[in-house]
Amino acid sequence: MDREGRRKFEDYRRNEAGPVENTVIDELLAGEMDRSEFVKRGTMFGLSASVIGAALVAAGEAPMASARASRAQAGGRMRVGIIPKPVAAIEPHLFADQGGLETGSICGEHLIRIHPGLRIGPELATKWTPNANASIWTVKLRSGVKFQNGQPFGADDVVATYKRLTDPKSGSQALSAFKGVLSPAGVRKVDNLTVAFHLDSPTASFPYLLSSTVYQSIVLPANYKIGTFTSTPQTTGAFMLTSYTPGVSAKYDRFDGWWGGRAPLDGVDVTFYDASAAAAADAALLSGSIDLIGQIQLATDRALFGNSKVQVFQAAAATHREVCMRVDLPNPLHDYRVRQAIALTLDRPGLVKTLFKGFAQIGNDTPFAPAYPSSVGPPAVPQRHMDIAKAKQLMTAAGMAKGFSLELTTEQTGEIPQLAQIIQRSVKQIGIKMSLKILTPTAYFAGS
Repeated sequence: MDREGRRKFEDYRRNEAGPVENTVIDELLAGEMDRSEFVKRGTMFGLSASVIGAALVAAGEAPMASARASRAQAGGRMRVGIIPKPVAAIEPHLFADQGGLETGSICGEHLIRIHPGLRIGPELATKWTPNANASIWTVKLRSGVKFQNGQPFGADDVVATYKRLTDPKSGSQALSAFKGVLSPAGVRKVDNLTVAFHLDSPTASFPYLLSSTVYQSIVLPANYKIGTFTSTPQTTGAFMLTSYTPGVSAKYDRFDGWWGGRAPLDGVDVTFYDASAAAAADAALLSGSIDLIGQIQLATDRALFGNSKVQVFQAAAATHREVCMRVDLPNPLHDYRVRQAIALTLDRPGLVKTLFKGFAQIGNDTPFAPAYPSSVGPPAVPQRHMDIAKAKQLMTAAGMAKGFSLELTTEQTGEIPQLAQIIQRSVKQIGIKMSLKILTPTAYFAGS
């Protein structure tokens, strides 16, 4: 590797790569995986073709890596397990579950890509510029991009995609992000490679709403027809969805017309598993039938933790566990003091230790995770601690000193059932008799 190439490679590792990417590269350089395996993992975890190439050149200068691997060979297929399986049809603007978004993200792309540390970088957009008060954002699009059906990519496609995402009548699950910020009329074509977003209110962080954090925002052709996502390859990513059997499997083949170059893998093969069948996915990983599980849970995948055959990649994320409470109905939870009392019965450090084996951080009753830069610094709300005496005072103030009975309905996913059981035991201390109704994700989101 020449001096300039090494400088760029080291600059990437220092300023752009996150812990997952650097771990993969470190293992290649240390000879802990061969080059073929590195190409598979690197592609899966978002390393660009140029970074993969640079790492392979660097590995060629490391005796330990060279001793265990021959010259890198592109090709092969990554076998991925997705848990839980999608609970609805694969339709990007309607994505509301993990299985669906993982299925779409393998082939779909966004205007902006989020990198570790919540850094934003270009994907289908190359530049985004606000006006003086951040009420209008002008986005320049990448030229020379084609959809997998052969159509050229341009501003019309972005306009159609974002009008659908912001249309209250479309059923878009992205409205929770865009409501009050962007309306369909504000999405306007300037020229074939420029789109202007005229916002409902000035928003300095708007580029994040154009990024992969809004996972419904996969860009689709302007003439896209609802219901055809799984039957016709028509995204812009490195892999195109060529076969889909609901609840069973999906197949992705390399898209040779990808703007980013030739993907090192020939394709990706996905097997879907029910949330209740996590043990089957674990067994498949341990036996070598699949190569990767996108996300694992301590509650259901304990066989993988501490297993020498398995490497667990950790990354700071905003994933959080929550148990929702209906406060729009005439029940005791409508009183905020009752909700505060319930929160004060929880032993939060104990939850992290017993339920998550230390693989978690206390979230202080907010979905804004420590991964967000805005969360750095003293919190606006002091961290709650278990305080049964204060909880009982709040119950008395709410007229519930004798307690009450209620049913908690939640879903069978991750550690949620175990968390619900812990809450059930905790609230007994303040007189609440809680019964549990644990539903499958399909039944839960259907409102059963």
